Amino acid sequence: MATVITTDISTVDETYVDTHCHLHTTMVRSETTTWDEYRQLFWDSKCDGCLNVFCDTADYDDTNTLWQELLAQPNVYGSFGIHPHCAKDYTPELQEKIVACLQHSKAIAWGECGLDFHYNLSPQDVQREVFALQLQAAVSNNKPVVIHTREAESDTFAIMKEHLPRDWKIHVHCFTGTPGFCRELLETFCNLYIGITGVVTYTSATDCRESISSVVPLNRFLLETDSPFMLPRLPKKKKKKK
Repeated sequence: MATVITTDISTVDETYVDTHCHLHTTMVRSETTTWDEYRQLFWDSKCDGCLNVFCDTADYDDTNTLWQELLAQPNVYGSFGIHPHCAKDYTPELQEKIVACLQHSKAIAWGECGLDFHYNLSPQDVQREVFALQLQAAVSNNKPVVIHTREAESDTFAIMKEHLPRDWKIHVHCFTGTPGFCRELLETFCNLYIGITGVVTYTSATDCRESISSVVPLNRFLLETDSPFMLPRLPKKKKKKK
């Protein structure tokens, strides 16, 4: 069983980078309208930067300029793609918009993209097709990929092996899979990293904790908030006995 170590981050001198977040969604949910307001209220002073992930079809609306405003901020970088939930809306025109966004000097990755067979908000066959198309486009545009996979291990692995070079840079974000799947990914792709979120604190996340404790080397995982999603579950305070 993995040992749980808790550290008060206020006592740590090192800074950190959030490798996967959705600032634009977090701003909406926190009802902040400007970056300055959000940064003043919520930005951790020890956070040295982040990768903001744009993966909803609405992010590519012609009137949406928020992504440009965010990438204009110091140490905020961008990743662009389409989430498997939105695979049903993927078109050649949408792919052209993603490629156009990736021309920005601070756009450094394609994604998140992948398969989500838990919610199935897009048909599974469509998800597979769009995932393959996005991996092909990422390679054509020489961009690392950010992958979302949930309850779709065999399909995800097969499509990755078919369309990605073995040395491609890959972030399998918010990993929730089995230790066996984790081992296959790490052994097959030498530049693949496993993303760890607040899911690791969920009582149901036994596979995730087992993967971290017994499979993933310290130099092959990335920490991410996936903000505003995947909040850590804090331990319940014990009631004082009367």
